[in-house]
Amino acid sequence: MVNSFAIKTRWPKAVTGDDAVARSFAHVQIDISGRNVTRYEGEFDPAADEVQFPTYYLAEWFTENWWPILWEPRKSETEGDDYEFLTRHSTVFAQNGFALPKITFVQQGAQLNVHASARDLQHPEVRFRNGGNALLPRVSVEAELSNFVARVVKWIGRAALEGSNLIENWDAIRDTDPDEQIFCQLMGALGLSPYVTNKAAEELVERAVSGLGEDLALDLCLAAKPENLNQTLKAALLAHSNMVVRAEIGPLLTAGALADPVSLPGWRRGVQAARKARETLSIRDDDPEASNRLFERLKIDLDGSGMQGVAEDDAVVLGVVEREGKEVRFGLTQSTRAQRRFTAARAAFAAWTAELPTSAKFLTLAVTREQQASRAFAAEITAPIAYLRKRARGSKISDTSIFELAGELQVSAEVVRNQLVNNGLTLTRR
Repeated sequence: MVNSFAIKTRWPKAVTGDDAVARSFAHVQIDISGRNVTRYEGEFDPAADEVQFPTYYLAEWFTENWWPILWEPRKSETEGDDYEFLTRHSTVFAQNGFALPKITFVQQGAQLNVHASARDLQHPEVRFRNGGNALLPRVSVEAELSNFVARVVKWIGRAALEGSNLIENWDAIRDTDPDEQIFCQLMGALGLSPYVTNKAAEELVERAVSGLGEDLALDLCLAAKPENLNQTLKAALLAHSNMVVRAEIGPLLTAGALADPVSLPGWRRGVQAARKARETLSIRDDDPEASNRLFERLKIDLDGSGMQGVAEDDAVVLGVVEREGKEVRFGLTQSTRAQRRFTAARAAFAAWTAELPTSAKFLTLAVTREQQASRAFAAEITAPIAYLRKRARGSKISDTSIFELAGELQVSAEVVRNQLVNNGLTLTRR
């Protein structure tokens, strides 16, 4: 089934009601990749394909959270969605007492993940049985949301909407000129509305753009939260001014361009890239020295002068890579050699797959497609799963064995453990 997302509205024969909310009632059907996620059944009602509710509330929620919906990713793969994040990304917070399916919108780089899960409500007793998932270009999701809001505004009428949050938000979005959009994107990536004054965040964002440029400032905001933005910016500026590790990316460029099928998750692209890199550089898939061979071919020397101990334990920016043609340099901010080796492998991937021959990228914990791919690439290069399977020989792997493997491969135990778990190998605490 082709990825798709559509919001369909069926309006009454005539506009009725004295206020904007009452005038906005409509039957709505939402389809995600061919699945009708608004199909529901009630305790006494037969199944129906559409939900009826005042569309004002959903349109208002979209416009209030417009920039976070389109630009804010999850900040970590290990933490669940907290309440504040869900208020900006889940339609549950747009229902205002009416039954709606639970649909989340989360940025994953140039794509947006639109996901609906089955949901049972007690008051009113309604069951949404269909889930759905689509990974779509952000611009196509933005266009669908824009079309929906425009239809709601047109149906209600601007006169009835005068002074409302919906029309003020919508006018602000439509009046945002190209020069202002980057600021809106940066604030949205932080989970903030650019139309609500936040002087502290605004000043830090301006400093980020001034000191790093727009592209790196966006990487920073995609990884940071408002509460740690100041600390993250300081580390990012320091890393950016200390790119002392050099590399030669030419050997990987002989592999040609890497395909990026958006139907596959970002981590799978990283795994495929690791296989392609090994093939290009004639490295066996079960070679425990794969990362050393990669670093040797790319002339990456981690024993020279470099940043050490800059990043805090909870840091979200771990390094920065800059490519100029075939020449690459990067700064690694972590305290241990094992951590720096992993991030150096991520940097090699980022430089290799850069869309432009001149580019810069932060390496962060953000759950965007590019960052996920670089982590998966580094994991497969530094701790090849074929080698781990060979060592496991079909038996369970103990914590002691994990630390032994980590020492042998010169990576953290966390990398080895994640490789084992993600590839279905059984762990034991013995």
